[in-house]
Amino acid sequence: MMEVILREDVQSLGKAGQLVRVKPGYARNFLLPRGLAFEATEGNKKRIDAEARARASKASAEKEEAKHFAESLKRLQERCNFIIIDAPPGLTDTSDQIMRASNLVVVPVIPSSLSQRSLDVIKEYVNRKNGPHVTLAPVFSMVDRRRAVHQSELQKYKAWPVIPMASAYEKMSEERKSIGELLPRSAAAVEAVAQLWRRIEKTLAK
Repeated sequence: MMEVILREDVQSLGKAGQLVRVKPGYARNFLLPRGLAFEATEGNKKRIDAEARARASKASAEKEEAKHFAESLKRLQERCNFIIIDAPPGLTDTSDQIMRASNLVVVPVIPSSLSQRSLDVIKEYVNRKNGPHVTLAPVFSMVDRRRAVHQSELQKYKAWPVIPMASAYEKMSEERKSIGELLPRSAAAVEAVAQLWRRIEKTLAK
């Protein structure tokens, strides 16, 4: 038998960082070439120990950050009906903390297969056993109804809110004004945001 240290979780064998004994052929032909394990040399043992300590330190720091974040939200909840947080794109430690503290996460989706895949990744993350318990609300954004691919995606998900492509949205950050301050209430861009907000309020009221 041969001793190896797992770099990743391997089903029916062990967790990352564990020292396991396997047949030499299995190690040399499968685990080692696929980067799933190290040979259990003294140098690699020290390396794994260092990585384990680093992971533990990072987990401890993340737990402390999450605690401070939750405390800050609790103080805000005492005097606010709604707390809206603009989260960074992608699955980061910050976005994870935000999702765990939220009742609803609005996910902007550009009508394309790539954006749909990004949404699927978020869904998979939320649906994990230890994932955040939060409701996801996908919203089509930057929609150009003249484009066939956009029309196709809109037909697939007719119930999703739609935010059209409009230069006025870009001006919001430049001029530090809301869309309602830049355009009249009758403008399509203003009504789209109003409809979205009404749906958010309805969902949170359930």
